[in-house]
Amino acid sequence: MKHKILRIYSVILVLLVIIAWAVFRQIGMLHQAMTHHPMQEQWADSVYKLEYWLIFLFSALFITLIGLIVFSFINTGKEKLYSETLQTTDSADNKITDEPTQSESENQEGLNDEIKNREAKITGCLRNQIRQLKSQDDKEISKIILSCLSKSFEITQAELFLKEKTHDKEKFILSATYAIFIPEDKTIEFEPGEGLIGQVGKSGNRMLLKDLPEGYLNVKSGLGAANAANLLIIPWKSKNNEVFAVLEIASFKSLDDEDISILEKMGKKIKDFYE
Repeated sequence: MKHKILRIYSVILVLLVIIAWAVFRQIGMLHQAMTHHPMQEQWADSVYKLEYWLIFLFSALFITLIGLIVFSFINTGKEKLYSETLQTTDSADNKITDEPTQSESENQEGLNDEIKNREAKITGCLRNQIRQLKSQDDKEISKIILSCLSKSFEITQAELFLKEKTHDKEKFILSATYAIFIPEDKTIEFEPGEGLIGQVGKSGNRMLLKDLPEGYLNVKSGLGAANAANLLIIPWKSKNNEVFAVLEIASFKSLDDEDISILEKMGKKIKDFYE
């Protein structure tokens, strides 16, 4: 836009020069014609005044246009300089903005490495203890699984339900517990969709309950009793994405996203220990 205005001013200046040349040429011719005219003395004063006024008018127009052209030229230069400075600033800002992004990427890589290390630690614990079993009993394997998980997570109580088929019906039957006493002859089971365990087993979606009401989960020890405030129920899926078990964890402290992610991913690896 500024360059367009500058061109317009330049065109007007050229036209004004042409007009001034034509006007003063005519005045010069008028002077020559009046040299031998009988009314030279009467008209001479008027012609000189007209010439002076035209000189003043064209001079004012010339100065104004030249001033506008110079001002536009300077203003355009300033805008160009400002634009270059702004681009340099934006480039620097982008560089500064990219640095935290790179740092976040490095932090994410570090987090992924930590998750892999924790998963490897749990898997190693399971492999070492299950290898020592004399018989591959599902209940014994389930007890070892809960024991290894308790060493890596802040688990207060836990239950593990395995999906079994009885009388042509699929049920989630309690296989092992952690820090909970249940008589061995007592069977606890849920059909798909029944209770919280059945709902999670049927939907395949985890359930996280926080700030449980007083008395919902009571944890007892030799020193006393307390109420667990958080309950996490996770469906464990096999490699073909079918739910084969449901893990229920009660804790005083809420598990973070990293803990939950690890617990969910462990399903496919744990399935191999039952086969």
